[in-house]
Amino acid sequence: MRIVLDTNVLARAAIRVSGLARELLLRCTEDPHVIVLSEFIISEVSRVLRYPRMRNAHRLSDEEIEQYLGHLRSVCVVVVLPTETPPPVVAADAQDDPIVATAVVGQVAVLCSRDRHLHQPEVVAYCRDHAIEVMDDIDLMRRLRENPDS
Repeated sequence: MRIVLDTNVLARAAIRVSGLARELLLRCTEDPHVIVLSEFIISEVSRVLRYPRMRNAHRLSDEEIEQYLGHLRSVCVVVVLPTETPPPVVAADAQDDPIVATAVVGQVAVLCSRDRHLHQPEVVAYCRDHAIEVMDDIDLMRRLRENPDS
C-alpha cells in the first residue's frame, strides 16, 4: 500500500524511538508498503523539528535532524509536485494543499494525518474521488496490525 505520512506523524517519529508514530514509520517502509513524500513535506518536517519547543522535546542536533531527513529520503518515494499551485482543497488551511497534492501525485491509498483540517468532509470527499482514504495514525496502525498486507 502506498501511504503519505503527514508532517505531524513524521515529526513525532523523529522524537521518540518508541511509540505509535515510530512504529508506523517502520511498518510503512516494509514490503508491501511504500511511504510517499514530497520535498514540501520533508521541508516541513525539517522546519517543525527546529522549532524551539520541539528542540526541547527531542534534543536532536542539526546534524541528527539532517540524518533523519536523509533517512526519510532513502526509505521513501519522493514525488515531484507540479510547479503550478495545486487546486485549493483545504479551505481551512491552504498550507495543507501540498500535502493533499503529494497524495494525489503519489497515487497513494492512504493519507495519514492527525491534522483536523485534512479530516474535513470536503477534503475527505476530494481524496475519495482520487481513491485516497484519509486516516489518523491510530486507525492506520490498527489496519496494518489486523492485515499487514493490506
